[in-house]
Formats: sequence, structure tokens, C-alpha cells
Amino acid sequence: MAEQDAHSSPNDPYAANRVYLRERFAFELQHCTGMIDRLAEEINPWPGNPLESPADRIIALILPRSLTTARAAVSLCEVGFGIQGAMLNRALFEDFIDIGWTICNPDEAVELHRAHERREELALQASFGKLPANPAAPVDPLTAEEEAELAGETRFGKHGEKHWTRLSLHDRIEGTATAWDERELIELRAMHEIAHHRNNLLLHSSPVAHRQHLAEETSDYVKASPGLLFLPTHSGPQASRGSSTVAQ
Repeated sequence: MAEQDAHSSPNDPYAANRVYLRERFAFELQHCTGMIDRLAEEINPWPGNPLESPADRIIALILPRSLTTARAAVSLCEVGFGIQGAMLNRALFEDFIDIGWTICNPDEAVELHRAHERREELALQASFGKLPANPAAPVDPLTAEEEAELAGETRFGKHGEKHWTRLSLHDRIEGTATAWDERELIELRAMHEIAHHRNNLLLHSSPVAHRQHLAEETSDYVKASPGLLFLPTHSGPQASRGSSTVAQ
């Protein structure tokens, strides 16, 4: 039985995870945190250099979001929530691609970024306007001009479901192809097709995501475990039946 985690209660199902992770993945966790710290030191405080183009503003907005997301992902892994950390890695990969796409397509990026932000402001105001009035937080209805503006902005889908670039992630990756050498592009595509795809399945309610909590399964019952989300419980795609947990 692993030693008791000082920050957990006696009935905490994740206590053994935390002790195991700190010992087994100490180097990896420290390395990730170190990389984040080094980047944060370079940009905070911001040295005050002027933005060279409007597209730089988009990058300046994405980067601190990415740093915060990266810290959150590492923190989740440290306490045993590796699956949830993987979900955040999905957002990190998209940030990375969006920065690259913005660099390769600066003029289009600026125009679409502003248009999408404006569209979302109007759509949110319109949605609140459909709710019963709340005197504590009144919302002005859209004006006729704003309603026409919202109705006329169709580039992001009827319900605003499209990405602000209007492109799928695959198309955004291909839109940065000229920025990479051949080997880098192969690695980038592989990251998208394997790691990002897997993280996407974990984020959404998919059979792959559901199986991550499977501790044991027979023809008569299924046993799920609330913890052990980062331990090597499953060795591969076929390990969904009869798997056993570690450090119970």
C-alpha cells in the first residue's frame, strides 16, 4: 500500500495515485513545469516591444491562454487526473496551430478574428434577450441594425458553430505547411492524427473515453474506478476486458 498523501483525506480514492505519480514521473513533471516557467519568464513582465502588426495581437492573446492551460494540464497530471490533462492538451494543440495559421495568413486572420468576436458579442446578447427579464442584470435587446448585422454574418455557420478561421483543424494545419520542413510536417500531421485525435475522443463522450474508467469487466458485471486515471491501467486498444487497477 502506498504511503498516505499529506494533502488527502483517509477516504480519498486518488491518494495512492498522487504518491505513485510524484515518484514514477518526477522527471517528466518537473521538465514540463520547467519549460512553462522559462517561457513565462521571457514574456512576463512583457518587455514593452510594440506589436509589429495587427496579427501580433492575436498571438499575444493566445500565448498567455496557452501557458495557463499548460500549467493546468500538468497540475491535473500531478494529482492523478491525467485523462483530464489530456483533454486540455487538445486545446494546447489547437492554440499552437492557430498561432501558426495566423503567422502564415496574417491579413485574413485579423479580419476573421475581429468578425468572429463581434458575431459572438451580438449572439450572446441576443440569447440573453430571449430569457425572462432579470431586473438585477438587465440586458438591452439588439437594435434593428444589430439584428441585421448578426443575421448577415453567416461565415461562421448558422449557429456560429464554425471555428473563427472558418477552417477545420486539418485545413488549418495544411495552411501552415510552408512553415515547416518535411520532417517537421510529418511529425505535426502525426501529432494531429494520433495524439490530438485521441485527446479529442477523451474530451467527448466516446466509447474510448468511457473505457478509461473501466477497472474490471466480466459477462456479469462492470467495475469502474473513480481514480487511477493516469496509471498504466490499459496497455493498448484491446485492454478493455479484464483489466485490473494499480495501487488499490
